[in-house]
Amino acid sequence: MGSEMCIRDRIERALELAPDFIDAHVLALLKAARDYWSSASTRDDSDSRITQHLAALKRLNTPPIKLATAQAVRRYYLEHDPTGGLEILAPFRRQLVRNTESALFYAYMLRRVGRVDEAYSILDQVVDQDPLATVPLETKAEMLALQGKGGEAVALLQQVVGRLPGRTMAKIQMVSYSYSLTGDVGFLQRGRELVI
Repeated sequence: MGSEMCIRDRIERALELAPDFIDAHVLALLKAARDYWSSASTRDDSDSRITQHLAALKRLNTPPIKLATAQAVRRYYLEHDPTGGLEILAPFRRQLVRNTESALFYAYMLRRVGRVDEAYSILDQVVDQDPLATVPLETKAEMLALQGKGGEAVALLQQVVGRLPGRTMAKIQMVSYSYSLTGDVGFLQRGRELVI
């Protein structure tokens, strides 16, 4: 929770210094949506923050794909309407792979409506565009694990940890998926060591 608040504080500080910083408004909006989804904030608090940043993005000269991503995220997270979110982003389908955040949310929404293969395809295209990107690999690992494909998820997370050895969350996810696959309680001890 501390690092999450630190992220929010840093974004807010960036906006104090540069109120027209479009990417900071996008990040703040995405953070507010994730906070609601993960129960780190109330719906009212997140809705207020999302509304504030969406209004700023509409006022500024925001690139259409970023504005559409913000609107789609609001629709998905606050209205629980992934289909509506996909409709908002559909006109930008070809541009998604050059906008990682947009592509990730599009993939999440595809998965939520059962279009998992399309979600994987989007994530693979993002990685093809930027082979050093780790977030699409983590996202794909999460989706694989949700489908009961823990072995494949662990293999992707091993790539992430190989690229970024300090990525503790990827290690914890790897341990969790490994435990789910094997039932070996040794993995739980390893996970505990990573958290402490």
